This record gives sequence, structure tokens and C-alpha cells, in this order.
Amino acid sequence: MSDFVQQLKQYINNYHWTKEDFGEDKIKCSFDIFIQGSPLGNHYVAQASIVSQRPIRKLNKNTAVVRIKDDKWEFDYVRFQPLNHDDYRFDPLISFFDYYAYLILGFDFDTFNPAAGTPYFQKALDVVLGERDRCGKK
Repeated sequence: MSDFVQQLKQYINNYHWTKEDFGEDKIKCSFDIFIQGSPLGNHYVAQASIVSQRPIRKLNKNTAVVRIKDDKWEFDYVRFQPLNHDDYRFDPLISFFDYYAYLILGFDFDTFNPAAGTPYFQKALDVVLGERDRCGKK
């Protein structure tokens, strides 16, 4: 998994999650991933901690906006596989990051204006519904 972290950073940082122009300001977030045990081939079981924060106006401090621990996440990963965003295809690895990126955006936008994050919460829901449809659940 030597290239895993770098590929994920590139995926998160290079995809345009919104049409909004943040300029040089970026949302500070982190995904801490803890692989549990040895992989079974290319299959991994992990836990993840997702955190985002934003600056407090007129102070030189940040405040947490999102703090989530995802206790069980399973995905397949093949070294050097391309990580491509696809709104129409659920992938346990990529869609995990898509879901949390949209949640982070939704909560961040809501800190500026109530309900401003609604479009991003809808996108996160679309990711989840894509998984449900893939599994044949109603």
C-alpha cells in the first residue's frame, strides 16, 4: 500500500467537489485510516476518523466542524489502480471518500449560511443511495 496515501491525497485535492471558488482558502480536513489486521489478498478492513475544521473569524484559531469515526469500512485496493470519480458507479473505496467529502462541504457551507450545505448533503445521500441500488435494496 505504499502508494495508497499519495493516491488518496491526489484524489481528494485534485477533484473539483464544488463549482464555488475558494481561491487559496481550502477546507482543512483529515482522513486517518487504520487498517485492521492483515489484508485478505486485495481486501482490507479499516476504521477511519474524519475531521474538518474552519477558521474562527478575527481569531488565529480553528474550530472543528466535522468529527466522525467510521468503525467498519471494507474495500478492495490494488496497488497503482487509478482512483477516478464516477457519480454513476458505486465503489467501496472511492465512494467512501466521495460521501465524506460531500458531508464536509455540507457542514462547512452551513456554518456560513443555514441550509447552504443542502446541495452537498444531497450529493452525499446520492452516494449512499447508489450503494443501496447496487445491492438491490429499496
